[in-house]
Amino acid sequence: MEYLRAERGLSVNGIAAYTADFKLYEAFLARENRTIESADPDLITDFLFYQRQAEKSPTSLIRYLQSLRSFYRFLVEENVIQKDPARLIPLPKKPQRLPKVINSDEVGRILGLAGAATPSGRKGEKRPGKAHEEATLRYLAAFELLYATGMRISELTQLRDKQIDLNAGYARVFGKRNKERVVPIGRYAQVVLRRYLAARDVLRKNRLVGNGNDFVFMGARGQAMHRTTFFRHLRDVAKKAGVRRGVSPHTLRHSFATHLLEGGADLRVVQELLGHADIGTTQIYTHVDRKHLSEMHKKFHPRG
Repeated sequence: MEYLRAERGLSVNGIAAYTADFKLYEAFLARENRTIESADPDLITDFLFYQRQAEKSPTSLIRYLQSLRSFYRFLVEENVIQKDPARLIPLPKKPQRLPKVINSDEVGRILGLAGAATPSGRKGEKRPGKAHEEATLRYLAAFELLYATGMRISELTQLRDKQIDLNAGYARVFGKRNKERVVPIGRYAQVVLRRYLAARDVLRKNRLVGNGNDFVFMGARGQAMHRTTFFRHLRDVAKKAGVRRGVSPHTLRHSFATHLLEGGADLRVVQELLGHADIGTTQIYTHVDRKHLSEMHKKFHPRG
Protein backbone atom coordinates (compact mmCIF):
# COMPACT_ATOMS: atom_id res chain seq x y z
CA MET A 1 0.00 0.00 0.00
CA GLU A 2 2.87 2.35 0.78
CA TYR A 3 4.38 1.62 -2.65
CA LEU A 4 1.07 2.38 -4.39
CA ARG A 5 0.67 5.61 -2.48
CA ALA A 6 4.22 6.97 -2.61
CA GLU A 7 5.61 5.62 -5.89
CA ARG A 8 2.52 5.03 -8.02
CA GLY A 9 0.73 8.14 -6.73
CA LEU A 10 -2.64 6.43 -6.26
CA SER A 11 -5.47 8.39 -4.70
CA VAL A 12 -7.14 7.58 -1.38
CA ASN A 13 -10.00 5.94 -3.29
CA GLY A 14 -7.57 3.95 -5.43
CA ILE A 15 -5.79 2.65 -2.32
CA ALA A 16 -9.16 1.74 -0.80
CA ALA A 17 -10.10 -0.26 -3.92
CA TYR A 18 -6.80 -2.20 -3.89
CA THR A 19 -7.21 -2.87 -0.17
CA ALA A 20 -10.71 -4.29 -0.68
CA ASP A 21 -9.45 -6.51 -3.53
CA PHE A 22 -6.57 -7.87 -1.45
CA LYS A 23 -8.84 -8.63 1.51
CA LEU A 24 -11.00 -10.77 -0.77
CA TYR A 25 -7.90 -12.54 -2.07
CA GLU A 26 -6.51 -13.03 1.44
CA ALA A 27 -9.80 -14.58 2.61
CA PHE A 28 -9.77 -16.92 -0.41
CA LEU A 29 -6.18 -18.01 0.34
CA ALA A 30 -7.14 -18.78 3.95
CA ARG A 31 -10.11 -20.81 2.70
CA GLU A 32 -7.80 -22.80 0.41
CA ASN A 33 -5.07 -23.06 3.08
CA ARG A 34 -2.55 -21.42 0.73
CA THR A 35 -0.09 -18.55 1.07
CA ILE A 36 0.60 -15.54 -1.11
CA GLU A 37 4.06 -16.89 -2.01
CA SER A 38 2.80 -20.34 -3.00
CA ALA A 39 0.17 -19.08 -5.46
CA ASP A 40 0.23 -20.34 -9.04
CA PRO A 41 -1.85 -19.43 -12.12
CA ASP A 42 -4.41 -22.14 -11.32
CA LEU A 43 -5.01 -20.72 -7.84
CA ILE A 44 -5.53 -17.20 -9.16
CA THR A 45 -7.88 -18.53 -11.84
CA ASP A 46 -9.81 -20.37 -9.12
CA PHE A 47 -10.05 -17.13 -7.15
CA LEU A 48 -11.55 -15.32 -10.15
CA PHE A 49 -13.96 -18.19 -10.79
CA TYR A 50 -14.98 -18.16 -7.11
CA GLN A 51 -15.76 -14.44 -7.35
CA ARG A 52 -17.74 -15.00 -10.55
CA GLN A 53 -19.84 -17.60 -8.75
CA ALA A 54 -20.49 -14.91 -6.13
CA GLU A 55 -22.09 -12.94 -9.00
CA LYS A 56 -19.38 -10.29 -9.20
CA SER A 57 -19.58 -8.20 -12.36
CA PRO A 58 -17.14 -8.69 -15.28
CA THR A 59 -15.73 -5.23 -14.51
CA SER A 60 -14.97 -6.30 -10.92
CA LEU A 61 -13.27 -9.51 -12.09
CA ILE A 62 -11.05 -7.52 -14.44
CA ARG A 63 -10.10 -5.19 -11.59
CA TYR A 64 -9.27 -8.11 -9.28
CA LEU A 65 -6.89 -9.55 -11.86
CA GLN A 66 -5.31 -6.15 -12.51
CA SER A 67 -4.79 -5.73 -8.76
CA LEU A 68 -3.14 -9.14 -8.46
CA ARG A 69 -0.97 -8.54 -11.50
CA SER A 70 0.30 -5.32 -9.95
CA PHE A 71 0.83 -6.98 -6.57
CA TYR A 72 2.77 -9.99 -7.87
CA ARG A 73 4.85 -7.83 -10.19
CA PHE A 74 5.83 -5.82 -7.11
CA LEU A 75 6.77 -9.01 -5.22
CA VAL A 76 9.03 -10.11 -8.08
CA GLU A 77 10.74 -6.71 -8.17
CA GLU A 78 11.26 -6.91 -4.40
CA ASN A 79 12.72 -10.45 -4.74
CA VAL A 80 10.04 -11.90 -2.47
CA ILE A 81 9.14 -14.45 -5.17
CA GLN A 82 10.91 -15.58 -8.34
CA LYS A 83 7.98 -16.07 -10.74
CA ASP A 84 4.88 -13.97 -11.30
CA PRO A 85 1.86 -16.33 -11.22
CA ALA A 86 -0.55 -13.69 -12.58
CA ARG A 87 1.51 -12.63 -15.60
CA LEU A 88 0.22 -15.17 -18.12
CA ILE A 89 -3.45 -15.09 -17.13
CA PRO A 90 -5.28 -13.33 -19.99
CA LEU A 91 -7.22 -10.22 -19.06
CA PRO A 92 -10.91 -10.59 -20.01
CA LYS A 93 -12.28 -8.06 -22.45
CA LYS A 94 -14.09 -5.32 -20.61
CA PRO A 95 -17.75 -5.08 -21.64
CA GLN A 96 -18.50 -1.71 -23.17
CA ARG A 97 -21.42 -0.04 -21.48
CA LEU A 98 -22.88 3.23 -22.63
CA PRO A 99 -22.72 5.82 -19.86
CA LYS A 100 -25.90 6.99 -18.16
CA VAL A 101 -26.73 10.42 -19.54
CA ILE A 102 -29.53 12.88 -18.90
CA ASN A 103 -30.51 15.61 -21.35
CA SER A 104 -29.89 19.32 -20.83
CA ASP A 105 -33.50 20.00 -19.80
CA GLU A 106 -33.24 17.37 -17.06
CA VAL A 107 -29.93 18.84 -15.88
CA GLY A 108 -31.60 22.27 -15.80
CA ARG A 109 -34.48 20.96 -13.67
CA ILE A 110 -32.09 19.29 -11.22
CA LEU A 111 -29.91 22.37 -10.85
CA GLY A 112 -32.97 24.58 -10.52
CA LEU A 113 -34.30 22.47 -7.66
CA ALA A 114 -30.88 22.04 -6.04
CA GLY A 115 -30.92 25.74 -5.20
CA ALA A 116 -34.33 25.47 -3.56
CA ALA A 117 -34.45 21.97 -2.06
CA THR A 118 -33.88 21.48 1.65
CA PRO A 119 -30.61 19.55 2.12
CA SER A 120 -31.18 16.17 3.71
CA GLY A 121 -29.80 15.98 7.24
CA ARG A 122 -30.36 13.86 10.27
CA LYS A 123 -33.94 12.98 11.11
CA GLY A 124 -35.60 15.80 12.99
CA GLU A 125 -32.57 18.07 12.58
CA LYS A 126 -33.37 21.76 12.30
CA ARG A 127 -30.83 24.00 10.68
CA PRO A 128 -30.54 27.68 11.64
CA GLY A 129 -30.92 30.26 8.87
CA LYS A 130 -27.26 30.77 7.94
CA ALA A 131 -26.46 27.06 8.18
CA HIS A 132 -29.41 26.21 5.94
CA GLU A 133 -28.32 28.83 3.38
CA GLU A 134 -24.75 27.53 3.40
CA ALA A 135 -25.85 23.90 3.00
CA THR A 136 -28.22 24.73 0.14
CA LEU A 137 -25.56 26.76 -1.67
CA ARG A 138 -23.00 24.01 -1.04
CA TYR A 139 -25.00 21.38 -2.90
CA LEU A 140 -25.97 23.77 -5.69
CA ALA A 141 -22.33 24.86 -6.13
CA ALA A 142 -21.14 21.23 -6.10
CA PHE A 143 -23.62 20.09 -8.75
CA GLU A 144 -23.03 23.18 -10.92
CA LEU A 145 -19.28 22.53 -10.70
CA LEU A 146 -19.63 18.83 -11.58
CA TYR A 147 -21.66 19.67 -14.67
CA ALA A 148 -19.52 22.68 -15.63
CA THR A 149 -16.17 20.89 -15.42
CA GLY A 150 -16.83 17.14 -15.76
CA MET A 151 -14.96 16.45 -12.53
CA ARG A 152 -15.13 13.10 -10.82
CA ILE A 153 -16.84 13.24 -7.43
CA SER A 154 -13.56 12.14 -5.77
CA GLU A 155 -11.82 15.13 -7.40
CA LEU A 156 -14.56 17.47 -6.22
CA THR A 157 -14.45 16.34 -2.58
CA GLN A 158 -10.66 16.79 -2.46
CA LEU A 159 -10.74 20.20 -4.19
CA ARG A 160 -9.00 22.93 -2.16
CA ASP A 161 -9.41 26.69 -2.25
CA LYS A 162 -6.00 27.22 -3.85
CA GLN A 163 -7.03 25.08 -6.83
CA ILE A 164 -9.76 27.45 -8.02
CA ASP A 165 -9.33 30.89 -9.55
CA LEU A 166 -12.74 32.46 -9.98
CA ASN A 167 -11.30 35.66 -11.48
CA ALA A 168 -9.71 33.67 -14.30
CA GLY A 169 -12.56 31.14 -14.34
CA TYR A 170 -10.40 28.01 -14.05
CA ALA A 171 -9.82 25.11 -11.67
CA ARG A 172 -6.73 22.94 -11.29
CA VAL A 173 -7.90 19.35 -10.85
CA PHE A 174 -5.80 16.40 -9.70
CA GLY A 175 -7.14 13.18 -11.17
CA LYS A 176 -6.04 9.55 -11.21
CA ARG A 177 -2.38 9.02 -10.31
CA ASN A 178 -2.30 12.68 -9.27
CA LYS A 179 -2.33 13.82 -12.90
CA GLU A 180 -3.10 17.53 -13.11
CA ARG A 181 -5.40 19.20 -15.62
CA VAL A 182 -6.87 22.69 -15.89
CA VAL A 183 -10.57 23.02 -16.64
CA PRO A 184 -12.70 26.14 -17.20
CA ILE A 185 -15.49 26.93 -14.75
CA GLY A 186 -18.72 28.06 -16.44
CA ARG A 187 -20.27 31.41 -15.57
CA TYR A 188 -23.24 29.86 -13.72
CA ALA A 189 -20.90 27.81 -11.54
CA GLN A 190 -18.71 30.86 -10.88
CA VAL A 191 -21.64 32.90 -9.58
CA VAL A 192 -22.88 30.13 -7.27
CA LEU A 193 -19.36 29.32 -6.03
CA ARG A 194 -18.79 32.95 -5.02
CA ARG A 195 -22.04 32.96 -3.05
CA TYR A 196 -21.32 29.61 -1.45
CA LEU A 197 -17.73 30.45 -0.43
CA ALA A 198 -18.91 33.73 1.14
CA ALA A 199 -21.55 31.85 3.17
CA ARG A 200 -19.06 29.09 4.05
CA ASP A 201 -16.43 31.55 5.26
CA VAL A 202 -18.91 33.26 7.59
CA LEU A 203 -20.11 29.96 9.04
CA ARG A 204 -16.73 28.21 9.18
CA LYS A 205 -14.47 31.12 10.11
CA ASN A 206 -13.13 29.23 13.14
CA ARG A 207 -12.23 26.25 10.94
CA LEU A 208 -10.47 28.06 8.09
CA VAL A 209 -6.68 27.84 8.14
CA GLY A 210 -5.93 30.15 5.22
CA ASN A 211 -3.32 30.04 2.45
CA GLY A 212 -5.77 28.21 0.20
CA ASN A 213 -5.40 24.94 2.08
CA ASP A 214 -9.05 24.56 3.00
CA PHE A 215 -11.35 22.11 1.30
CA VAL A 216 -13.82 23.93 -0.93
CA PHE A 217 -16.65 21.67 0.23
CA MET A 218 -16.03 21.57 3.93
CA GLY A 219 -17.84 19.73 6.68
CA ALA A 220 -18.68 21.19 10.09
CA ARG A 221 -15.26 20.22 11.51
CA GLY A 222 -13.25 21.46 8.55
CA GLN A 223 -12.85 18.04 6.93
CA ALA A 224 -13.56 17.14 3.31
CA MET A 225 -17.16 16.09 2.79
CA HIS A 226 -17.76 12.46 1.86
CA ARG A 227 -18.92 11.72 -1.67
CA THR A 228 -21.92 9.69 -0.45
CA THR A 229 -23.33 12.90 1.05
CA PHE A 230 -23.47 14.48 -2.40
CA PHE A 231 -24.76 11.28 -3.99
CA ARG A 232 -27.66 11.05 -1.53
CA HIS A 233 -28.76 14.65 -1.98
CA LEU A 234 -28.42 14.56 -5.78
CA ARG A 235 -30.57 11.43 -5.92
CA ASP A 236 -33.25 13.12 -3.78
CA VAL A 237 -33.25 16.29 -5.89
CA ALA A 238 -33.39 14.27 -9.16
CA LYS A 239 -36.50 12.44 -7.93
CA LYS A 240 -38.18 15.72 -7.02
CA ALA A 241 -37.26 17.05 -10.48
CA GLY A 242 -39.02 14.09 -12.08
CA VAL A 243 -35.83 12.46 -13.37
CA ARG A 244 -36.57 8.83 -12.57
CA ARG A 245 -33.43 7.23 -13.93
CA GLY A 246 -30.65 6.58 -11.43
CA VAL A 247 -28.78 9.88 -11.22
CA SER A 248 -25.37 10.07 -9.54
CA PRO A 249 -22.55 12.63 -9.56
CA HIS A 250 -20.95 10.55 -12.34
CA THR A 251 -24.12 11.05 -14.41
CA LEU A 252 -23.33 14.77 -14.45
CA ARG A 253 -19.78 13.99 -15.65
CA HIS A 254 -21.14 11.76 -18.43
CA SER A 255 -23.73 14.39 -19.38
CA PHE A 256 -21.04 17.09 -19.44
CA ALA A 257 -19.02 15.11 -22.00
CA THR A 258 -22.02 14.09 -24.11
CA HIS A 259 -23.49 17.59 -24.29
CA LEU A 260 -20.12 19.02 -25.35
CA LEU A 261 -19.89 16.53 -28.21
CA GLU A 262 -23.51 17.17 -29.21
CA GLY A 263 -22.64 20.86 -29.34
CA GLY A 264 -19.74 20.21 -31.72
CA ALA A 265 -16.74 20.01 -29.36
CA ASP A 266 -13.65 18.17 -30.58
CA LEU A 267 -13.10 14.71 -29.07
CA ARG A 268 -9.51 15.58 -28.10
CA VAL A 269 -10.75 18.62 -26.17
CA VAL A 270 -13.27 16.48 -24.28
CA GLN A 271 -10.53 13.95 -23.55
CA GLU A 272 -8.38 16.70 -22.03
CA LEU A 273 -11.23 18.10 -19.95
CA LEU A 274 -12.17 14.67 -18.58
CA GLY A 275 -8.56 13.78 -17.80
CA HIS A 276 -8.58 10.55 -19.83
CA ALA A 277 -5.10 9.20 -20.54
CA ASP A 278 -6.37 7.25 -23.58
CA ILE A 279 -8.71 8.75 -26.16
CA GLY A 280 -10.26 5.30 -26.51
CA THR A 281 -11.87 5.86 -23.11
CA THR A 282 -13.41 9.09 -24.36
CA GLN A 283 -14.67 7.52 -27.59
CA ILE A 284 -17.48 5.76 -25.75
CA TYR A 285 -19.28 9.12 -25.74
CA THR A 286 -19.31 9.17 -29.54
CA HIS A 287 -21.79 6.26 -29.42
CA VAL A 288 -24.14 8.42 -27.38
CA ASP A 289 -23.53 11.31 -29.74
CA ARG A 290 -24.35 9.17 -32.81
CA LYS A 291 -27.58 8.11 -31.12
CA HIS A 292 -28.46 11.77 -30.70
CA LEU A 293 -27.69 12.46 -34.37
CA SER A 294 -29.84 9.51 -35.43
CA GLU A 295 -32.74 10.80 -33.35
CA MET A 296 -32.39 14.28 -34.86
CA HIS A 297 -32.30 12.78 -38.37
CA LYS A 298 -35.50 10.79 -37.77
CA LYS A 299 -37.22 13.79 -36.28
CA PHE A 300 -36.36 16.43 -38.87
CA HIS A 301 -35.59 14.63 -42.15
CA PRO A 302 -38.64 14.29 -44.42
CA ARG A 303 -37.78 10.64 -45.05
CA GLY A 304 -36.15 9.95 -41.70
